[in-house]
Amino acid sequence: MYYTRFDTIFCEIILVGDEQGLANLHLNTGKGKRTFEIDDEWILNDGFFAPARKQIEEYMSGERRRFDVRLNPKGTDYQKRVWSELTKIPYGKLYTYKQIAANTGNERASRAVGMANSKNPIPIIVPCHRVVGSNGKLTGFAHGLEIKEKLIALEKGEKSPGKAADETPIGELHEKLGSTVREELFELADEEYRKFQIKLCPNTENIVGVRLPLLRKLAQRIAKGDWRKYMEAANDEYFEEVMLQGMVIGSAKAGVEDVLSYAADFVPKIDNWAVCDSFCGSLKITNKNKARVWEFIQHYLHSDKEFEIRFAVVMLLGYYIDEYYIDRVLKLLDGVRHDGYYVKMAVAWAVSICFIKFPEKTMEYLEDSNLDDFSYNKSLQKITESLRVDKETKHIIRSMKRK
Repeated sequence: MYYTRFDTIFCEIILVGDEQGLANLHLNTGKGKRTFEIDDEWILNDGFFAPARKQIEEYMSGERRRFDVRLNPKGTDYQKRVWSELTKIPYGKLYTYKQIAANTGNERASRAVGMANSKNPIPIIVPCHRVVGSNGKLTGFAHGLEIKEKLIALEKGEKSPGKAADETPIGELHEKLGSTVREELFELADEEYRKFQIKLCPNTENIVGVRLPLLRKLAQRIAKGDWRKYMEAANDEYFEEVMLQGMVIGSAKAGVEDVLSYAADFVPKIDNWAVCDSFCGSLKITNKNKARVWEFIQHYLHSDKEFEIRFAVVMLLGYYIDEYYIDRVLKLLDGVRHDGYYVKMAVAWAVSICFIKFPEKTMEYLEDSNLDDFSYNKSLQKITESLRVDKETKHIIRSMKRK
């Protein structure tokens, strides 16, 4: 395998390849998440890459729009299919991840396209910089958003941005912040975990596949900085992007009113049980502000939206099943009316926790409850599944099942 390295007007470039074709083009920007090391067994051969270097320099000077370089990238069949589609994007044009996904046969696979894009080993020639978010925002680029911005400006015939940090408009800073977080999510992605998560959330699209401990660490890191700026910039396209926002709100060092203000904006974004329950679990500020948060969640119990109700119910079971609130919790659970599966499952879960902590009160409630049959029977099932309930009690609970 041969390699060469040379400086350009944008950054140093490293090329790697052999007679089979160009395997790597590394933009050594010192930014982004992509790192690259030259193997000791590779042979420096500037002359071998002279034609490719000439074309790259012509492109960067605005004199070339198409490349004539033999390519030999290493990747999966799907990645190669995506990379092939990228080469079809016309010079100076921008496509969305969804467009590329549609061109590869599945317009719902924009997440997979984003993953393949982030692994592209030959940027510029395989123009992954021409792919943007569905809202037109510049999104993740493994070599840093600054050079992506410059390449797009070059192809549009504009002067390269090159603004100093303090001259960048606040809107652009926000956009870059959201995109940088997305880059990090792609880097943390685990394909096996993504497949597992899809099974847990079958109706949820665009799962990247980031394990929860890593997501929590990222949220905590963001919360230690200017988390409000992050919340303004945050994207909602991917499952983890939404979940991360909830974790950041829960981790933020702020007063209860400030946190609840952000929570009120966040709750309508919840569209699956995993984001809902993760967000509820992160709102530890509830422990020191029970009365205020109790007041906050009340109107969600009367919402007509499945996951807004689930949010309120999971908050009840997570923070309010105690001596002071138990009677009110049971009364509220009895009044929940919604046909959504995830509402009913949350109610059943909450009733089972009530029974485990306050068996006498909950037994009395079950004997005269207004729960629908599904929620009632599911509550009994969850009680009998608990290791904290003795065999005799489980026998009694099973006998209470509605036919």
